[in-house]
Amino acid sequence: MTQSVVVVSARPEGVFDGVGDFAAALARALGETGLDASLLTAGEPDGFARLEPARGRHVIVHYVPPHFTGASAAAAGRWMAQARRDGGQAVLVVHEYLPPRTTLRRRIASMLLARRLKELIAQASAVVVTHGVARDDLAALGLTASAHVIPVGSNVPVIPPSPHVVTPLSPFVIFGQPASFAPALVRAVATDLAPLRPVVWLARSADEIRSWAQREGVGIDRVDVRPGRPAEEIAAVLATAAAAVAPIVDGVSTRRTTVAAAIAQGLPVIGTDGPCTSQVLRDSGAFALSPVDNAQAFVEQAGCVVADATLRQTMSNAAHRLHATVFSWSHIARRYRDLLEVS
Repeated sequence: MTQSVVVVSARPEGVFDGVGDFAAALARALGETGLDASLLTAGEPDGFARLEPARGRHVIVHYVPPHFTGASAAAAGRWMAQARRDGGQAVLVVHEYLPPRTTLRRRIASMLLARRLKELIAQASAVVVTHGVARDDLAALGLTASAHVIPVGSNVPVIPPSPHVVTPLSPFVIFGQPASFAPALVRAVATDLAPLRPVVWLARSADEIRSWAQREGVGIDRVDVRPGRPAEEIAAVLATAAAAVAPIVDGVSTRRTTVAAAIAQGLPVIGTDGPCTSQVLRDSGAFALSPVDNAQAFVEQAGCVVADATLRQTMSNAAHRLHATVFSWSHIARRYRDLLEVS
């Protein structure tokens, strides 16, 4: 008898929501392993209260704080508890957990969110996070000492490689929203790289980029900003890029679907080595890394990569290996099957 699993997220696929897209891709990947996998969208504000019971099916619930207010968090906890009473496993995937605790108001909000999250974790048979820092944070906060680290995968299709040769017109590509980027590094890319070589910035919202750039004093006039493009168009840009540029403020990591997308396409990645960067990424050979606070080194890394075809090929080969062993959906699905105790 085929075993069943329901993957639940607050938002649907295809609305430029990374968690919604991830949940949909995970359901497809689990289906490809032979499970009867389906996707449900809980929605707001009372989505979990309206969901049909799991009725013996395993459940994977994707958690992001804004979609789990008091009422919806309580309903989600009841729904997960019922799923377990009916004989299924209940896996809680914690994508984000607490806001920065930089003000009194945020500290109070964090205390409330931590209490709600702890109540949800109590109903889960397993907890998943997407990078090691989150696992350590949840343990330090007393929420759970046994979270499993499973990377994210790419939400962008992979265009099969053709024997293309990177030409001088091939662009650098930045993929992602500015909130995750270090302003000084983006400024260096826009100032020092864009005048010499095309830089394409793929993102969800042009308005968000413009307001961020104005606030941070980053001039992006020479950067080709392409917001809100479909996944197929994003894939086509990645497939013809010379390299990906990832000026991520907390380092390239297994939590970033944009990094997963570049690696899936076999792109060399000029990135940052930050607190969320795991050793497996550092050792992979797919990244040219520099400290988050060293913009000059970041730009120099980009110049070295784009000037050396042999280095780019070596990094591309390493990216394909890293994808197969860490970021591929088949690998991710196997990890989740293990948590569901499915043979």
